[in-house]
Amino acid sequence: MAKGQVEIVVILGIAIVGAVVVLYAYQYGIITPSTVPVGVQQKWQSVKASFESLVQDGSQETLRKLSMYGGYLDNSSMALGSVTFLGKEVPYWQYNGQVKYPNVRENFRIGLTNYLSANKDTVAQALNINGVELGEPQVSVNFLPSRIAVTVNMPTTIDGNRISQPYVTEVQTRLDEIDSFSKAFATYEKESRPLEYYTLSSMIISPMEDNVHTVPLFVFLTECGEYVFKSWYDVKPYMETTIKATLANVYMPGKAPTDFVRTSSSPKYMLVPLDGKRYESLDVAFHLPDEFQLDQSSFRFSPDPITATANMLPQVGLCQSDPVYVNYYLAYPAIVRAKDPLTQNVFQFAVTVLIKDNKPAEWSATPGGMDVQAQICTNPQCRAGLTVRDGSGKPVESASVLFMGCNIGTTDSQGRLNAASPCGLGLLQIYRGGFDAYSKMQSSDNMGNLAVSIVRTPVIRLHFYQVDVQDVSASSRYEVYKDSVSPIGQTYTTYMSFLDIANTKTYIRTFGSLGGQAGGMPAGSYAITGTLLSAGSELGSFVTAFSLPESADGKDLYVYIPTTSAYPQITDEVQKATATAALSNVLTKCGLGPISLTEIKNFNGCTVGYNEV
Repeated sequence: MAKGQVEIVVILGIAIVGAVVVLYAYQYGIITPSTVPVGVQQKWQSVKASFESLVQDGSQETLRKLSMYGGYLDNSSMALGSVTFLGKEVPYWQYNGQVKYPNVRENFRIGLTNYLSANKDTVAQALNINGVELGEPQVSVNFLPSRIAVTVNMPTTIDGNRISQPYVTEVQTRLDEIDSFSKAFATYEKESRPLEYYTLSSMIISPMEDNVHTVPLFVFLTECGEYVFKSWYDVKPYMETTIKATLANVYMPGKAPTDFVRTSSSPKYMLVPLDGKRYESLDVAFHLPDEFQLDQSSFRFSPDPITATANMLPQVGLCQSDPVYVNYYLAYPAIVRAKDPLTQNVFQFAVTVLIKDNKPAEWSATPGGMDVQAQICTNPQCRAGLTVRDGSGKPVESASVLFMGCNIGTTDSQGRLNAASPCGLGLLQIYRGGFDAYSKMQSSDNMGNLAVSIVRTPVIRLHFYQVDVQDVSASSRYEVYKDSVSPIGQTYTTYMSFLDIANTKTYIRTFGSLGGQAGGMPAGSYAITGTLLSAGSELGSFVTAFSLPESADGKDLYVYIPTTSAYPQITDEVQKATATAALSNVLTKCGLGPISLTEIKNFNGCTVGYNEV
């Protein structure tokens, strides 16, 4: 083929391609046919500008709704249900191990389409331009890292001339990144359980109160005379505080504050990258629903109440309590909020956090897989009306009442409780710090108007003195000299046994040289023995009757322990008991207790004959 012929073919090919491009452009409205009158083109420019503005407004409104409703357009179709936060319904994306989330991209397209359909005629009327007809919009969207490209094909007719050019605009947003993060986190929480482990960590290091954690997982007391009492109502507010503090201190990778001391005393928890992404452009925070409170369906522990007392181990002369291991069940919804830095919208969704037996619980059909006991407690069908008073007839406020193993409430300032309760025959238990526990079988039929009395357990401060008694056998008498009374030695230990005569229950308490507090014993009549020990050797002992009044709460008790040089050598138990009784009578005759609610001062000594004891 000659060179000239080749050039003609190339030129002809270019012309054909150009014609196709022009035809395509006219067909899809990329350019407007020159045959459209100038007046129509002017109207079209006004319509185009107004409608593109409408697309922008619709896009912003749809983004706002999707953020508010966690990817849904409203609250009517949330697949896993919802919780309420700031007065709005927030959908679960993970509920008890099920992960379901909306198609955020498709919902944006549908939401924008609906907005345009609802408002296009209003816009056209507001233009006040005759001869404009708008068809139904067809929306297509392309999600990009920091924006959404929107194309709207909508038939537009002006003065009988059809304009097929699409409306094209962009919306600045990080919704695509937020959607990616939300899906990744919902799946991560289901599979790896980070919020469960963070909550358990906070429980383990919960603040100390009277040497015991406010949310105790393990209680073991080693100080003589120590005791612990914590009911469900005592632990509940601290658990709620622990959950709030945990969620408030969960951070995205690399965003935890480094100055821990100044920011807060709570531990900081940092999420790992999700699917290899750190999502550094997002501000993510974790919250609890509005008016969040734990109840028996969401929070339980065993044993309930938690009780422990440090008693002496006679073999070693040390004090300790039986170890108490506390197992918790806990379920709560955590709300995840991701802020879009380009729109300032906050996208929010919820996940379930579930703990059982102090570890992430197995996912089941319902949170916690409620056992029979929980089902009884969460479906009360009867009513209880109780009045709780102390031994003097005064109302007892804030007493915890349990029936059939269910916490049914606490008494008010008048000692009254009116509450729903299970139906049947079961154990009625009443607990109040500073009072002896009440426990008695009861029928729900008798609990409509029931009066109960509980006895105060006064907390007393004990002070110990050694009384050196001289056994002058040659004269058949005991001598207690003026300077024979002194505080017990620093290395000495006092072992005390309190026998509650009415209930035939014995309380063991052990104290060091500085004395200490004793509690957990109901007011009443006691047979008390006290023994002074040094290096495991008994230096002396007493036995006495004593009435512990409720009014002794917060007061001092002075204990005087008689000792003799011969007492440590007594090995026969009968002889030891005889000597103990004799020495106890000596102190009584001398006006030295052996137990007194007032300190004995200005002791001038005394002599007691054998025949007097």
